[in-house]
Amino acid sequence: MTFRPLLRNDTREVLDRLSDIRLFRLRINRAYVDEVQATDQSLGGAFAAASEVGQAEDLEVVLRPRRHSRGRIAEGMLGVARRLARREDLREGAINFEVRGFNGVTEHVELVDILSDRLIATRRILRESARSRALDRWATYAAIEDGYREMRDDLVRAASALTLP
Repeated sequence: MTFRPLLRNDTREVLDRLSDIRLFRLRINRAYVDEVQATDQSLGGAFAAASEVGQAEDLEVVLRPRRHSRGRIAEGMLGVARRLARREDLREGAINFEVRGFNGVTEHVELVDILSDRLIATRRILRESARSRALDRWATYAAIEDGYREMRDDLVRAASALTLP
């Protein structure tokens, strides 16, 4: 049996609204180098070279303009980021993937954490008593129902997008 997280996929939509990139940070497992190289030869080559030199298990590439310069990274990196974000196997090989760029819709620079689009709801739940660690079961059920109602559309959309082998 395999459990896969239900994903919101809204980070991809935010990434699509960016008009330029000011930060590109990708940290991967060594075993994922070939997949990155299949997506972009140059970026994959950088990871492959780092892998050969350092013999490390985790590899990271950070691209950014000079500090306090309001500069941008080459336009091609936005396309690379979008292609990588659309890879089905990204979560298996990537440890951290962040892009900061200018959002033309909001007209602000935004940080997009590509791997943070899991469907998670957080609720406060009362304890049975002030002296107990046990949660009040009715408050727990109410919190679960409340979270479900709030995220129902996203849950249905994510479950319908899930393809099983």
